[in-house]
Amino acid sequence: MGPLSPAASACAVIGAADVGLQAGTGSIRFLSDIKDAPAEVEKLRLGLQETTPIVEASKDYLETLNNGAPDS
Repeated sequence: MGPLSPAASACAVIGAADVGLQAGTGSIRFLSDIKDAPAEVEKLRLGLQETTPIVEASKDYLETLNNGAPDS
C-alpha cells in the first residue's frame, strides 16, 4: 500500500458522507415543500373547474365567428 492510500480512502469516505448528507437534506426539504400539497392540489382543481366553462364558451364563440366568416 502506498502512503496515499489511507488519505484516498478517507477522502472517499468523506465524499460519500457528504453525498449522503446532501441527499438527506434534499429529502427533508422536499417533504417539507409537499406537506401542503393536498390543499394546493384542491385549490388548483377548483380553479380549473371554474375556468373550464369560460374556456369552452370562448371556444364555442370563436368557432361561431369562424363558421360565419365568408370564404376567401
